[in-house]
Amino acid sequence: MTGNRLNSHLPQARAENVAWLREHGVLRSQHCVDHFLGLLSAETAAALYPDASADDLALATDIAAWMLILDDVLGTGSPYDGDHRTAGQICCALLETFTPTPSPDLGPVAPLVTSFRDVWERERAGMSPAWCARAGLHWREFIQTTTEELHLRATCTQPTMEQYLSYRRKSTATASIADVDERVRGYELPAQVWACGFYRDLHREFVDTAMYCNDLYGFGWEEASGEPGNCVLILERELGLSRADTVAHVEKLRDSSLRRFRATGYRDVPVRLARMNLEPGQVDMVMRYTDAMHNVIGCLYHYTQQAPRYGEDPHERETWKPRYLADLFEQQQR
Repeated sequence: MTGNRLNSHLPQARAENVAWLREHGVLRSQHCVDHFLGLLSAETAAALYPDASADDLALATDIAAWMLILDDVLGTGSPYDGDHRTAGQICCALLETFTPTPSPDLGPVAPLVTSFRDVWERERAGMSPAWCARAGLHWREFIQTTTEELHLRATCTQPTMEQYLSYRRKSTATASIADVDERVRGYELPAQVWACGFYRDLHREFVDTAMYCNDLYGFGWEEASGEPGNCVLILERELGLSRADTVAHVEKLRDSSLRRFRATGYRDVPVRLARMNLEPGQVDMVMRYTDAMHNVIGCLYHYTQQAPRYGEDPHERETWKPRYLADLFEQQQR
């Protein structure tokens, strides 16, 4: 991706990711593989984790791809869009992953579940119970709120901005992306820092900035497909502004959130840490995680500018469909 240093193991990770998705039955035909590669999930992982080993980049790439796949399986254009019952079954089967003995029932889309159980087992290997609890919570929130978004679309619910923020902060998966940085770079944010309100506030600014970036590039898609969940569309309705003025307003929200993130993360947080009597190594871990969040914002910004799906005409109904999942959908509906 232009503007970011890419991991030198990218070609290997891309090829292994396709092989992994074929193994689990998510991808089958070359036609679907070609569409999938246009999502740039491997390139995004290579930009997010430029120094990861080949094995760790392979894991990160599988995770990045899986996030996109879940979003598309339950998103607009999917045969499951609006199907409350099936969406609930998919969600329950995925959440079983976090139980001591997951049920053998893989639900209506088994490849989605087997691939997730595989990446979660690999991701948590060697990590502390505290990290697994935090990362597991972020995964569960992502899965649950992605399912909730389907219900909102199906019922034509128009959320308020307050309601939107309450679920969108969880459904963007940006928290899980930052968690992966700890896993692939071999460190952990100290649990006592994560428990502090000031660091949770920093994390919220991180999630909000990424959300504004995503919504500014995606509102055309959401509007064309009838998706109510986008802050540009919601604020346009609530504030009674023109489209141009609403976009400018959201750009200001994004920029303000990013400024607060930088000021808090690189000015206020070090001062707070000095009062906590942490070991020098722990302070370094906090700043590494702060850097990771900052890097995620930049990479997602570049992704929305360069991913082919954002360059297609949102008013062409065919572009709403996750064409790379045609094999998966056909297989499951036989």
